[in-house]
Amino acid sequence: MSQPLVTIVMSTYNGEKFIRGQLDSLIAQECEDWCLLIRDDGSSDGTIDVIANYEASEERIRLVKDECGNLGPARSFIHLLGQVRTSFFMCCDQDDVWLPHKVGEAVARLTGKGELPALFFTDLVVVDGNLGVIAGSFMAHQNFDPRRASSLKGLLLQNVVVGCTMAGNRALLKLVREQSLASHREMLMHDWWLALLAAALGTIEYSSTPSILYRQHGGNSLGAPGSNLRRYVTMLLNSRPWERASVYLCKVSVQCSAFMRAYGSSLTEADFAAVERVAGLVAARSPIPLVGAFIAGISMNGLLRNIALALSVLIHPTWRNASFRPNVAIAKKNI
Repeated sequence: MSQPLVTIVMSTYNGEKFIRGQLDSLIAQECEDWCLLIRDDGSSDGTIDVIANYEASEERIRLVKDECGNLGPARSFIHLLGQVRTSFFMCCDQDDVWLPHKVGEAVARLTGKGELPALFFTDLVVVDGNLGVIAGSFMAHQNFDPRRASSLKGLLLQNVVVGCTMAGNRALLKLVREQSLASHREMLMHDWWLALLAAALGTIEYSSTPSILYRQHGGNSLGAPGSNLRRYVTMLLNSRPWERASVYLCKVSVQCSAFMRAYGSSLTEADFAAVERVAGLVAARSPIPLVGAFIAGISMNGLLRNIALALSVLIHPTWRNASFRPNVAIAKKNI
């Protein structure tokens, strides 16, 4: 088979129940100029058998075998992206359904970017396990503002670029390949890392036209739980959300520190200062540095999320999480 235009990468893990629907939706794409690389991350069900059957009947589908073991979704996708040699790439989950226009629209949006690192993403239709519609817009359901992806500041505390809608070009992949797989251990998710790269060093475009039926079935890695006052009150009454929020903030800070070490020398002075501000939050003994980040234009989506995060840091300061200690000094030396 000649070199296709698009490589789609999929990392699977115990996806036997829904993967057939996803693979069928890829085969039904209006744009047929693609290939699919699948890496299984240690499934114990019949996922590999399902993939093997499709591989035998569809030459564009290939199961990638390696000895890396279970990497987790983020690093498994990064590993797959390292094998892409086509002009464009797309990331695909195992349990969704792609709408027929998805590949073609991504190619049209990314064509002509040249050597500029470019990323394109879309809205999603949120559906249940049987594809019944839960919400016509994922962005509205989550109270996300996709326009925040146009600047690095808008992505530092929370990602709005959903990986299964994401497509990018060769120039963006080149930036990823500048760092070894081991250097990505501190990233939270592959889509967030790629979004940070595109926002800082390239361009991001968004379409409000959904390209995916985003299936929610209880086994999703992340999912779409919604965002409203009732949900936050429920969390407050039934768990200790301040501890989880504090740990989340620490992980975000560590990710920013890793991003500075990897790409700090290529950032503008303003972007470096913003990333450095978030990287330093891990040592904060009060919510004041976080409030300072809010004032500087670095925040999560929606007032409720930001209030909840600030209150969580007040109740459970990030410095209590002793296992999170990003090396900001090393990041500075790279500049």
